[in-house]
Amino acid sequence: MKLPQSIVDLLYSTVYLPAFDRPYYHLDGYMLRHWVLGDRSPERNADHPHWHGRRGGWLYRLLTRHVAIRAHTILRSDHDRALHDHPWWSISIVLKGGYWEVGEPTQACHDAPEMYELVLRELPWFDRRKPLAHQVARRYNIHWRGPGSVVWRRARSAHRLVLPHCDGTLHAPTAARTLFVMGRKSHDWGFYPQPFRRGHKVPWRQYLGLPLSGEEGGSA
Repeated sequence: MKLPQSIVDLLYSTVYLPAFDRPYYHLDGYMLRHWVLGDRSPERNADHPHWHGRRGGWLYRLLTRHVAIRAHTILRSDHDRALHDHPWWSISIVLKGGYWEVGEPTQACHDAPEMYELVLRELPWFDRRKPLAHQVARRYNIHWRGPGSVVWRRARSAHRLVLPHCDGTLHAPTAARTLFVMGRKSHDWGFYPQPFRRGHKVPWRQYLGLPLSGEEGGSA
C-alpha cells in the first residue's frame, strides 16, 4: 500500500514533527524514538530509564495497552545479518528517506545461496531508481520501502533494515523517518542468526549478551 504524497506531507508536519516534544529513550547511533501515543503509559515505558512518570487516565491506559505509536528516525542499517522479530504486530509508514527491508529467505535464496549472499552484500548500493534492482531484490524477499509505503507485519515476522549507502557501520546520508504503530505485546522478541532455520530463535538479551531479565529493552 502507498499513500499519496499530500497525506505523507500532512502526517510529517502534524504527527511526526510534534512528537519530538515527547522523547522515548533513543538507541545511540541507530534510531531516535519519540512518542506519538504512549508517552503517559507506564506499561509502554516500563523499560525507559528516565520516564517522567506522568500517567494518563484509565481510558488512555486502556487504549495504549492495545496500540501505541512512535516517530522513528532511523540513522543507519541494522548492524548485523541476523533477522529480528518484534513483541507485537506493527505497521510502519515511511514519510521521508526509506530503506530496503530484508525478509525471510525465499526458495530462491535456498537454491542460490552464493547469489543471495552477493545481493545482501551489495544491497546498500543498489540503484533503487532502476527497475532491475527491484526485480532482483524481490526474488529474495527484499523490498524497497520509500515515502508513502505502509507495511503491516505480524509479531513473528522476521526482518532487518538496510539504508541506502549504509552498511551498518556508518550513518546513512539520509535518515529514514517513519511512523511506527505497535499492538499489544504477544511474545518476547529475538534474533534469527541462522535465517535458513526459521525456528532457531535466540532471545534478544541472550543474543546481545545482556542479563536475562527485564522488559522490551532495545526493541526497535
